[in-house]
Amino acid sequence: MSRNFKTILKIFATLFGFIFLFLSIGLRYSMKNIINIEDNGFLIFNGRFSFPYIILWLSPWIITFILILQSKLGRKILISFIKLKGKFFLLFLWFLFFLFTLIPQKMDGKIMIGYLVLASSGFVLLIYGLYPLLKKYQGYLIKIKSIILYQINTKNFLILLSTLFFIISNLISWLVFEHIPHIMDSIAQCFQARIFASGRLYLPAIYDNYFFSFFSIFNDGERWYGIYPFGHSLLLMLGSFLKMEWIINPLLGTLTLIIFYYLGKEIYDEKTGRLTALLSFISPFFLFMSSEYMNHSSALLFLSLFILFYFRTLKSAKIFYPLFAGISLGMGVNIRPLTTLAISFPFIIYSLYLLIKFRSKLLLKFFLIVLFTLLGVGLFFLYNYLTTGNPFISGYKAYYALEFHHTNFGLGFGKRSWDWWGEHTPLRGFIQTGNNLNALNRYLFESPIPGLLLIFLLFITFAQNFSDYLLLSSFLFFSFLALRLFLLLVSRPLLWSPFLIRGFRTYITFK
Repeated sequence: MSRNFKTILKIFATLFGFIFLFLSIGLRYSMKNIINIEDNGFLIFNGRFSFPYIILWLSPWIITFILILQSKLGRKILISFIKLKGKFFLLFLWFLFFLFTLIPQKMDGKIMIGYLVLASSGFVLLIYGLYPLLKKYQGYLIKIKSIILYQINTKNFLILLSTLFFIISNLISWLVFEHIPHIMDSIAQCFQARIFASGRLYLPAIYDNYFFSFFSIFNDGERWYGIYPFGHSLLLMLGSFLKMEWIINPLLGTLTLIIFYYLGKEIYDEKTGRLTALLSFISPFFLFMSSEYMNHSSALLFLSLFILFYFRTLKSAKIFYPLFAGISLGMGVNIRPLTTLAISFPFIIYSLYLLIKFRSKLLLKFFLIVLFTLLGVGLFFLYNYLTTGNPFISGYKAYYALEFHHTNFGLGFGKRSWDWWGEHTPLRGFIQTGNNLNALNRYLFESPIPGLLLIFLLFITFAQNFSDYLLLSSFLFFSFLALRLFLLLVSRPLLWSPFLIRGFRTYITFK
């Protein structure tokens, strides 16, 4: 390819890169004025021009493929993938999974993915077109990477990062959320925290629901309490004593960031630990969830502690590691019980396998984990009994039975919710899961590149160990609480890939 043609191609790539980024801003922030998406699958520009959504969706794939083909190195990489033979089918399956995360499932999914494909197309074109200019600054990025990953000592690294995170999350709590809970779930849990701070499990109801009714707060005319498990409200109670409930979640998020570092270091190495902590610091999703009142932050902390102590249990003879693992998992049960079950399920299966293989070595350790987890489960049932009168009926189920006369509210297929929701089916669950994955691609890092792309790169370009698959299996039980697993996984390809500035000049080594 001639030098003049490449120069012209880079100029056009830069021009169209700016156009795509401008359109992505129009879709994200000025949807009604510039771009709109109709239910029939068409994009509307300024109310006049329209074309099929599928063309937009295909644009980054087409652009990427063209740029790979015009590059000598890109063609070699493509040929190397094709020559993998037996492994090619596995890579194709990973590609299909990544593809599924980018297929819009609902109207809001179309908007999220529409923004992503426009922004990623523009970003790729700009990186390609401006690469000669950006290459001059490559040395600065390498120097920054060296300082962060190697030169600054661990103590200073964690102090600096956690202090900045605590300050920023508190500023968001103050300036964005105004130090008050805005969501009904948060209000109910903060309400329960103040009940705990008064030294009681529930308040005697002065008025019944006819005079006072609020979503997620149980009131049958006798008892008055929040309907959720007690774990998160117990932590908010510490803030209630100081009239500062708003400080608890930023504190929990800061502690979780530190645990992210130790988790990455424990499973992989020092560099992975640092990068995992850094990724959590720059994740708007993690920052905002750590700035308000929801119980996701406390569950994330204790489930991260469980995984950290679980891996330490496997490596060390110290008996307090399985003890702490069980306590952490038991606390997770009393914050988000079903999420805790979903996230820990792969670890349960793996533990059964290890018991069969190394019974004498691990039996006592796993017994301690199970014992202290069951103590947490016992507290869960005890709290139900003291509030609802039945250990097997949570405040959640009692509330919906009282308010909506719906005894089957909760898990399962069929009519499990309000009548206007209709029946829950496997298809609806599948669509909702896809929509959640759309959102994770869009909101995890708020970047023009889909968030899940890094997991795809990890599993097609680098040697994996069993920990990768164990973490991925928990991540597939999708929720915010899988965030720590995702950040651990994405930190691995970032460490090994120098593609941030070099565009598509990614160096891949095949065995």
